[in-house]
Amino acid sequence: MASKGRPSGPPAGLLDGPDSFAVSTSGNILSVLSCPVASISTTVEIDRPIEEVFEYLTNLDNAPEWSVEVVDVRHDGPLQVGATGQDVRMMGKKQVTMPWTVTEFEPPHRMVLDYTEPFPINAAYLFASTPSGGTRVTCNTEMKPTGRWKLMSPLMAREGAKTDRTQFEKVKRILESRPS
Repeated sequence: MASKGRPSGPPAGLLDGPDSFAVSTSGNILSVLSCPVASISTTVEIDRPIEEVFEYLTNLDNAPEWSVEVVDVRHDGPLQVGATGQDVRMMGKKQVTMPWTVTEFEPPHRMVLDYTEPFPINAAYLFASTPSGGTRVTCNTEMKPTGRWKLMSPLMAREGAKTDRTQFEKVKRILESRPS
């Protein structure tokens, strides 16, 4: 119910785009009006050449060594555009299988994975040489939650950012501890 001089509904501009999010409450009713794209961007600089960093991160056998969640990776052959596979992850006490397809692969600068489960996720790994001869790695992740995951979107983005930071700091420690 609108108060005098105040319009009902979400504030102007809140639901102007397809990636907007609003929750309205009325008594005990909670409704999601639109679902956001939860975006995460993580960057780390690693004191190793771009080719070494790209090779390490795109060698899927290495994922369980540096990933906080991945316990296994299965794939149908070498990474290239169109290659498919699945990550097996531990999320809390639950094991989740996440199928993916490589949609971009440009050694040693870019790899993009599109996941289909548990909801659409796009993970773009970008690699750039630094002036000191190291590598800047940026991972941009967009999650498009569906179903029950919609309400958890803000929490997933926050926890995902923490997980990514932890993982990339681990990659940095692993690679920088190797002899040059």
